Amino acid sequence: MAVKFGVIGVGGFSFNRSLPAFLNADHFELAAIMDAVSENVKNASEKFSVPENKCYHNVDDLLADPDVEAVMISTPVHTHAALALKAIESGKHVFSEKPLGRTTAEAEKVVAAADKNRIKLGVGFHLRFHVLHQKAKELIDDGSFGNVNLIRMQNHLNYPEIVGAWRQNPEMSGGGGPSIDVGSHHIDLMCYLTGSPVKEITAVAANQVHKYKVEDISLILLRFENGTLGMMDLSWNIPHRFNVFEVYGSKASLYCEKTVGPFRDPYARLLTGDKIEELTPEYQDTYTIEAEAFARWIEYDEPFLIQGTEGIVNNRLLEKVNEAILTKKTIVV
Repeated sequence: MAVKFGVIGVGGFSFNRSLPAFLNADHFELAAIMDAVSENVKNASEKFSVPENKCYHNVDDLLADPDVEAVMISTPVHTHAALALKAIESGKHVFSEKPLGRTTAEAEKVVAAADKNRIKLGVGFHLRFHVLHQKAKELIDDGSFGNVNLIRMQNHLNYPEIVGAWRQNPEMSGGGGPSIDVGSHHIDLMCYLTGSPVKEITAVAANQVHKYKVEDISLILLRFENGTLGMMDLSWNIPHRFNVFEVYGSKASLYCEKTVGPFRDPYARLLTGDKIEELTPEYQDTYTIEAEAFARWIEYDEPFLIQGTEGIVNNRLLEKVNEAILTKKTIVV
């Protein structure tokens, strides 16, 4: 049986990317939609064939719908925690897009409420589900890389100045630009791959092209307790990119392209000694896999890969990234 979801936030990214992918998950059923913007509700209702009586403009009305078993929150970051708390108090399971809140305190409050009310709480770090990221995890865990010395990731795109864009407003975004928005994904993935806590964070940021109040480019360096270094370069001012993902170990190295972003043709090379193996896996939508996994957690109690406590860890590290950028110092976590 499918789990009946109410989707909170059906404009922009949700309308164009995540919700269409969620609908391809076998155990995901769209029961209702909600958005504060009437035009977003109208457009989503038409595109996804949602009956008028299941289209809401107020979150309390959606949460009062007895057909809704769980919610997916796909709204600006500054609304995540408040919406999650409302849903938890209404007895609905919650999947929230990342990050769980603007601050660690917000994330901790949401997790505590979910634990108290025995609600399943998942966080949307979809990069963990990419087939090549899963391959990297498998090779790290089985020792194929030997000592993992360095993990490097890129996420580049061009994001021009847009009046009213919440990602370009530090009060709404959680304090930063790409370092927070896409950086949260990369930090989570590196933590997952290494299985080790972060020990130190160094970061620099600048506005090279765009003049909004958050940075348009940043470099972040993570030192993990197990000795691995993580390096990421993130930007909203580089339109031409392959978004490289690399893992370098003492026994093997993995080089990937197009595992991050809107690409459907990922490519990888695995280097072990003198052997080079090309990997060209069939494309699998990470958002669909993520939605299916969360629904199966609800339906069959199969553990979900990113639960609420992971969201707290991520928020804490994002705060340290902001601190490193502002102070221009290496921050001990």
